[in-house]
Amino acid sequence: MSCAATTANGVDPEVKLSADIGPRPVTQALAAFGRQTGLQLSYISTIAGSQQSKGARAGQTASDALAQLLEDTGLAFEFLNARTVRIFPAPTRLYRQIEFDREPLERVAAEFNRYAAKPFEIVTPALRNLRISGAFAADDSTAFIAFLSSLEGVRVEVTATRIRVSQTQPAEPRTAR
Repeated sequence: MSCAATTANGVDPEVKLSADIGPRPVTQALAAFGRQTGLQLSYISTIAGSQQSKGARAGQTASDALAQLLEDTGLAFEFLNARTVRIFPAPTRLYRQIEFDREPLERVAAEFNRYAAKPFEIVTPALRNLRISGAFAADDSTAFIAFLSSLEGVRVEVTATRIRVSQTQPAEPRTAR
């Protein structure tokens, strides 16, 4: 019986770069990465534009190598499954500020969770794709809670351990008596 280990995101930890990928345009670096790892990369070519990658060293895990390839490019990545990686523009962080332009609430909450003492939990699955735009202080979840609370149909509950975001129930029709 054989058993293959995977990480929490399903990526085989044994997938490593077999050769250095030297500094080059991001699109070329990603192509070399894909050839070496066998991973499928999904991204819109215009986001890489004229970005330059600093490269990555042989022997790194796929996840570490990809992080190094994309360092200082303004791009981020996420594993969609064990074989597929999505490359996307990283949320902007300037002066401890994070900015979003029509990003899904699920991604915005994940970014806030990097800084917040209490994690945001999206209780209602339909809200995960709610598009959020704005600039927020990365360490001020109170302002983000106020913003979410101001949205029609959104309820925010702050508990001792987490911040729960859910959809409000529509009001029951009332009959006049």
